[in-house]
Amino acid sequence: RMRTNAAFLLASYLVLIENMTPEEAVEGFQGFNVEPFRDFCDVLGSTERGHQLSILASLKGLHRALKCGLFDLNKFDVARYEYYDDPINGDLHWPCSKLLAFKGPVSESRTEGKDGSTLTPEFYADIFERNGVSAVVRLNEPETYPAAGFTERGIAHHDLFFE
Repeated sequence: RMRTNAAFLLASYLVLIENMTPEEAVEGFQGFNVEPFRDFCDVLGSTERGHQLSILASLKGLHRALKCGLFDLNKFDVARYEYYDDPINGDLHWPCSKLLAFKGPVSESRTEGKDGSTLTPEFYADIFERNGVSAVVRLNEPETYPAAGFTERGIAHHDLFFE
């Protein structure tokens, strides 16, 4: 896993800084006589069919985001990213201006160790309002938190649950 992450970071550098295509960026890894890189799997460790994401597919997504203007390395705010990455500040990940990923909220806030904070929709709604977030798409079960914490603040809420 660490080797795969390192390869992705190196290849991302080649796409972002050296303006290589994703295919060109991964080409340099082809000659190594080592086991293949692992596909990305979600935080629960799922590698079920249909949930696998290769380094090349990830680089193609990055390349597409660059071409569509969704990501600009010169405008990427590292300090802001690191601030919101902290679980106490929301465990938010803003990889580009149009997409925000965050740990799903819960009905009641609680802290379970340094990295175990879980926060309410109202906590997130404050941040979202300040940053112009207009909609939330929930990917987990509806009973995890009440959507009203967002909708009552004028933030649209959609469910897209999958198993």
